[in-house]
Amino acid sequence: MINDRAAAGQFYSRPFGRGGRGGPPEAGGYLTCKLKAHPVAGLGEFDASTPVEVPPRWVTYFLAQDCDVSAARADELGATVVSQPFDTSAGRVACLIGVPGEAFSLLEAQSEKREGSHVVA
Repeated sequence: MINDRAAAGQFYSRPFGRGGRGGPPEAGGYLTCKLKAHPVAGLGEFDASTPVEVPPRWVTYFLAQDCDVSAARADELGATVVSQPFDTSAGRVACLIGVPGEAFSLLEAQSEKREGSHVVA
């Protein structure tokens, strides 16, 4: 999450070769960065209600076949479900805090293609 999409897009265009592909307006202009034609990162901008003192940060998303089932299982294993699964233009998402205290999200991709970030060497 960032608070200046234009500056972040310009900065991340250097390692990724060029700026990324912007998402639809309902996704808040989410920017997907690609390397060697594979998605490797995404940049979402904070909305106007986010206090300016909230710093930019990365959020890790794990692809889930069933977001609801995966969130419930993570809860059983001791994670804290910060936001129950909800629908977005990309698919179903849940936000969690793992047992060690790290934040992460689950994504049940809307598309059968299930395009997520890839490791590109």
